[in-house]
This record gives sequence, C-alpha cells and structure tokens, in this order.
Amino acid sequence: MLNGFMIIVVLVLGVEFYSSENPGPFGIPTIQKISGYSEHLRNWDPSDDNKSNPWIVYKQELKAKEEKERKEQEEKKRYYNAAIQATINIIDIAI
Repeated sequence: MLNGFMIIVVLVLGVEFYSSENPGPFGIPTIQKISGYSEHLRNWDPSDDNKSNPWIVYKQELKAKEEKERKEQEEKKRYYNAAIQATINIIDIAI
C-alpha cells in the first residue's frame, strides 16, 4: 500500500534533482558497507551446504580460533589465580 502511495506522490509531484556543490544542511550521506567480509565470502549464502561454499571453512576456522582464545584466557586465569594464592600464602606466613 505504501509503495503504491509513494509512486503516486512521485508521479503527481515529480522528482527534483539537486546538483549543487553545496551539500545543504544535512551534508552528504556516507555509504554503509553491508559486509566487511572478503569478496569470496560475500558471493555465497552462509547457510548453503554446497561443499565448495567458503563459509564452511571460514566457520570452522573461526570456531577453532575462538576455542584457542578461550583456552588461552582460561590458562591466564589459572596463572593469575595461582599467583594470587601464592601471594596470600606468603602474607599468611609473614603474619
């Protein structure tokens, strides 16, 4: 319904093209990228189960990277917890 209304408004009122160097009070709009992914990924549907779909490999690599980062964070947490416990033990001995 709204699309039909817009077409009627355009037909009745016409369209005015603005071609001045002055961008006006609203400035020049910026172009928004739809996707930051590389070109070879943008040409495929991520849910496509075709074996040559690059998203399949990308998702596996991303999952492996996230798992590696999670393990590194857990290792850091264990290290810091051990360091804190050692500090508490030293303070207990000193007191």
